[in-house]
Amino acid sequence: MGIYIYFDYGVLSPKDRAILIQRIYRALKPGGAFVLDVLHQNYRLHFFEGVQTPDMGDFFTKDKHTVSKTSLYYPETKNLLEQYDIRTDTETKSWYVWNTLFTQKSIRTELAPFSEVEYFADLTGTPYDTDGTDFAVIAQKR
Repeated sequence: MGIYIYFDYGVLSPKDRAILIQRIYRALKPGGAFVLDVLHQNYRLHFFEGVQTPDMGDFFTKDKHTVSKTSLYYPETKNLLEQYDIRTDTETKSWYVWNTLFTQKSIRTELAPFSEVEYFADLTGTPYDTDGTDFAVIAQKR
């Protein structure tokens, strides 16, 4: 079984996702499964686009600091960017968190080598919710 959770699949580029799918498919024995979760296109409805100054505690550093978060959506590629700029008295560091939004159809296209693909609302097996902001997928090799 291959597992790719915490929406990590969506942070990869389309090329890297294709390579990953090929490698996982080749590595699985018949009956093996690839389990992943992705952000649904509905996530866009809850995504704030713009600049914020969130209080993130000491997530990035224990030093005195400020955080500026810039969130952007790129509709042509269905990508989200959350850029965190962390400023201390001595430096500024930036973190870029990218992700991709999917539909059942778009993820099925990427998982084309797999003969059977099932969708769930989450990784615990809750039935798929068309209004959800994310979903889980089990792709099985026959």
